[in-house]
Formats: sequence, C-alpha cells, structure tokens
Amino acid sequence: MIVLSSILWGTALLYSQYVLDHGLNSKDAVSLKMGFGFITMLIYILMKDRSLLKIDKRGGFIIALQLVASAMHSTTSLCFLQLKELP
Repeated sequence: MIVLSSILWGTALLYSQYVLDHGLNSKDAVSLKMGFGFITMLIYILMKDRSLLKIDKRGGFIIALQLVASAMHSTTSLCFLQLKELP
C-alpha cells in the first residue's frame, strides 16, 4: 500500500499538469483529486473492514469540529479571493 501511495504521489504532477493544460483550473483539479481520493479510500474501507465507518460519541464531536473548521476555512478562502480581485 505504501509503494502504491508513493507511486501515485510521485505521478500526481503529471496528471495534474495534463488536466490544467486542458482547461481545468487549479481549484477544480484539487477538488477532483480529493474526491477521487475519498472514493478510493471509501471503497477500500468497505472491502476491508466496515467497522471502521462506525462513529461513536467522541467521533461525532470530532466530526462537528471538522465541519466548523471547514466552514471557517471556506469563508476565509472566499473572502481572500474577493480581496484578491479588488483593484
């Protein structure tokens, strides 16, 4: 698994440059890579050990914190992009 991960990490620049050269902007490329990674990990977990997807009370708290952090990060990113476009 580590070898496969290393190979994919090392070749990321090749396919990233390919999609960027064909009109995809960098934000969309990052979203595409993250979505592909999520789906890959989900399929792997479903095939290996479904119990890893169970969430206890502590896990629910951590997920809530992550949602707040994601919302704050998105807001900050949007504000930065708006400031960047000002003359």
